[in-house]
Amino acid sequence: MTPRSTFGIFFFLIFVRSIDGSGFCCNLGTQTSHLLDPTITVQLMKDNGFEKVKLFESDGTYLEALAGSKLQVMVGVPNYLLSTMATKPEAAEEYVANNVSHWRSKDVDIRYVAVGNEPLLKSYGGNFTNFTFPALQNIQGALEKAGLAKTVKATIPFNADIFYSPTGSPSGGIFRPDIQDLMVSIAKYMNDHGCPITVNIYPFISLYYDPNFPINYAFFDGGVPPLTDGNYTYTNALDANFDTLVVTLEKNGFGSLPIIVGEIGWPSDGNPNANATLAQKFYQGLVKRVKADVGTPRRAAAPDIYMFSLIDEDAKSIAPGPFEPHWGIFNIDGSMKFSLDLGDGKTLTGAKGVQYLEKQWCVVSPDANVNDPKFGEAVGDACGHADCTALTPGSSCGSLDVKGNASFAFNMYFQTNDQKSESCDKFKPYSMITTTDPSAGTCKFPIMFKTELKGNAQGHVQQGDGSNASTRKMNSGVLGAVMLALITPIPRFRRLFYGVDVVKFYRRKFYGVPNLILSQKIMVAVDVDEVLGNFVSALNQFIADRCSLDHSISEYRVYEFFKIWNCSHDEADIRVHEFFKTPYFKKGIYPIPGARKALQNLSEFCKLSIDTYVSEASLCSISLFSTLSSVTYLIRKSIQVPVRTQSKVRQSSGLRNKHCPGLFQEIHFGNHFALDGQSRPKSDICKLMGTKVLIDDNPRYAIECAEVGIKVVFFDYENSYPWCKTGNIREHYQELLLPDLILQGQ
Repeated sequence: MTPRSTFGIFFFLIFVRSIDGSGFCCNLGTQTSHLLDPTITVQLMKDNGFEKVKLFESDGTYLEALAGSKLQVMVGVPNYLLSTMATKPEAAEEYVANNVSHWRSKDVDIRYVAVGNEPLLKSYGGNFTNFTFPALQNIQGALEKAGLAKTVKATIPFNADIFYSPTGSPSGGIFRPDIQDLMVSIAKYMNDHGCPITVNIYPFISLYYDPNFPINYAFFDGGVPPLTDGNYTYTNALDANFDTLVVTLEKNGFGSLPIIVGEIGWPSDGNPNANATLAQKFYQGLVKRVKADVGTPRRAAAPDIYMFSLIDEDAKSIAPGPFEPHWGIFNIDGSMKFSLDLGDGKTLTGAKGVQYLEKQWCVVSPDANVNDPKFGEAVGDACGHADCTALTPGSSCGSLDVKGNASFAFNMYFQTNDQKSESCDKFKPYSMITTTDPSAGTCKFPIMFKTELKGNAQGHVQQGDGSNASTRKMNSGVLGAVMLALITPIPRFRRLFYGVDVVKFYRRKFYGVPNLILSQKIMVAVDVDEVLGNFVSALNQFIADRCSLDHSISEYRVYEFFKIWNCSHDEADIRVHEFFKTPYFKKGIYPIPGARKALQNLSEFCKLSIDTYVSEASLCSISLFSTLSSVTYLIRKSIQVPVRTQSKVRQSSGLRNKHCPGLFQEIHFGNHFALDGQSRPKSDICKLMGTKVLIDDNPRYAIECAEVGIKVVFFDYENSYPWCKTGNIREHYQELLLPDLILQGQ
């Protein structure tokens, strides 16, 4: 492979987050079951030479601790507030007054306001596209009105998918075509008002998604063939991605716009490449680079680079992968994972003044019967409410035996619940409390520290009594949700986000437990639209262009389109059928991230069927494997999962037989947008199939199926579907698994 083609590989698959500043900078998240005392955390940053910190929200608990610290602060406006900030200038002014002016008056050195977090991420399907720029304008306007324009600037942390290079080299950098005009407007506004642009860069994520990614280019120690791009050479992914954005801005007339690297880091567990050794190598190279105060080949000035992250967050969604809780330079208690030379004779130092609970652990009892199906249920329950990602194959605890896996799971649940005796007794007769440390080799069985502060999946800090079982994110992904749906009473709804490798937690070969939970494959029905692909955003674009109706996705609070479009029911159905015939339907639907991997993993213990409301006629118009169907386009072209069908689409059988046997056993159509014929209730279809679990985003269908005894995994991608927020669905949430929880990966 030539150096140039190698560059193309590591460039195209790079992912980014966001930073701003110079010197040591870090991100500080609060998606944790337990929150380290903010005063201890602030001192930890100061002891290790951090000068700047980025908060994902304007968190009063941390801001109070940051008062007088001399650390420069970036506070964040979360994505869910963008629509309010965009449409109500007075709300932006109130935000600035309460979250910037107020804290600056208390000696908190706030320098930036991050408007959203990766709001134009392609997989969001345009949910925040219409709000991002006006929100930026209103926040910056509010800063100027408050007299803060010279000292505080607004910025937007973007994912690196806002730009790319068709040539595979930085010199080919351009904005993503669908947001080209918007990005030019944003860049011009930033340039005119002295605002920086922020971008997030993740070499590890590139490696995670592409085994061919040249790993040495992720680090900063050289020893790799330089990649030549005209007069410039590149030896690491950070420089290449940063300069691709530089070129993109230059081509649009904004070559001097300041750039902040908002997030960059390396996780220490949860994946074979996520370990302390590689994390240390990455951060040591990054620290050396920051201390050297060097820029990139195209920009000599060193940018601010915010390390992601300061401390582990054990309640993060593991949708992107089991490594998500382990991005911290420090463990959740502020203890060190590895040593770093910080320069000037200083080395990394851990948190001081942390107090711990008793030295006791919850482990498997010696006489536990691992062949008992309820044993597997107990382990699954523990991992559904605690962080078991260290058990992932290739991770720090990935080589334990069956009882070792269970002991780790029980102990994580026990510690997460502050060592309350009932949190170990819950798993009897398989569990017991011991004062003998079960840690072995690289696998450490932690002891929780004392604190009255609890984080949560949304990142909010809250006071707590130590009872986290009912206020903690279930971070086990689709498979975990399916498994837990099977072992709990009905009706049950679970919000979830697609997992990637997380499903390994629940496979029998992972636990090594014979006949764990399931003795045969169960039937799982999977909805297509908004579960496998972004149907509504494509349809909405069609409606905007063809019917001159300007609706944002946030307006789709019900899945009855005639109510959104203010037309008759029949007229809405006609429009949907017209949509089926257009390129908006053929090429405008993108798969939900992680869908393919989740389906592949589910298929190991499930029979999968497609259960969709689109009419069979929309498929019968051409062959099954054509792209005029959201079902087949998403599954074959985008997700690339072959389909076998038992529907009436017989003319497609020849094409079907050309492909290897697929994951889906059947395709069933509800015909709910039919112009003729009868629609079929989803509950009837599911009962006919013998469905045990339905994965669906539609509240009406979810309730309908739950009421006839079918377990439901309620899918709300990134908590971004407004139709999932209806009042009646909330009545059916299981309180134990957080009815109002936002499950998200960024």
